[in-house]
Amino acid sequence: MSISNATLVELPPEYLGEAADLAANALIDNPIYTAICGPANQSTTAADDDDGPSRSYRQRFLSWIFEKNFRLRSGTCVNRALFDGSNNDKKKNKQLVAFFMFLPPNTPDVGLLDMLRVGMAAAPFLFGIDVVRRLLSIKDEYERIERIVVADHRHHRHHRHHRHH
Repeated sequence: MSISNATLVELPPEYLGEAADLAANALIDNPIYTAICGPANQSTTAADDDDGPSRSYRQRFLSWIFEKNFRLRSGTCVNRALFDGSNNDKKKNKQLVAFFMFLPPNTPDVGLLDMLRVGMAAAPFLFGIDVVRRLLSIKDEYERIERIVVADHRHHRHHRHHRHH
């Protein structure tokens, strides 16, 4: 791949699955996602190992949940992709090289209706209620810590600003 042939664009909807697989492969051994998938005896697969649910289970779960998450942001310029090839190439000639989500500050949170619209309600039936509970628990904790950090940052900026005036 030559960088001069690479293009950074909003991810086209037909690439959502491929981007989800790319992200799942990159994060399959991430401790957070391993914890979300839970212990081996709670997995819905028979091919579990001693370290928790099998890689194939985590791959399926992560690909599924990432695809839903990317679909939630599709068409909002949040999903960005780098392709090898020109924008005019047909899909079969373009290779997805990299993908990321860029959420600008003050991007609204995704609501329950949005999650239902993309089919996230199927998660407990596909992966088990325990996985969904762990996912929501970690999401809630992350958002709680994020609020604290943002409030602390605003507090320090406010005090720094008043000290210099």
